[in-house]
Amino acid sequence: MPSYAKLLTALLLASSIAWAADPILTPGVEYHVIEMNGRKIAPADDFRVPTILIDVDEARISGTSGVNNYGGSYKLEKGKVQFGQLISTMMAAPEPAMTAEQEFLKVVAVPLTLTEKDGKLMLSGKKGNVVLEKKSPSK
Repeated sequence: MPSYAKLLTALLLASSIAWAADPILTPGVEYHVIEMNGRKIAPADDFRVPTILIDVDEARISGTSGVNNYGGSYKLEKGKVQFGQLISTMMAAPEPAMTAEQEFLKVVAVPLTLTEKDGKLMLSGKKGNVVLEKKSPSK
């Protein structure tokens, strides 16, 4: 599992000033993954939709990677975001949940370019891409 932490680490390093200055991102709002590498993502048994929550004041990021929860730092430079060292729970789940989580972690393990289209945020890099949207408030 240490490699998973390193993978998530790649998305989490960005300065709080950079996040705050980026009009695409909304600090304090949880984003959820709606698409990964061209495929729609939905919750299933033993798998939660991966999420990203940005804490600008503390320059931290947290969320779920599908099966496990993670947290750590982030950095944003020149339109690219990179996760820092992450901590993560170490739960296991049956397939295909673990494979989906590993895919998410691989995508976010490298510097990612931020783009916005139609109100959705795309993080894309050498290992793939994820499309995020702001999580709807609970009713």
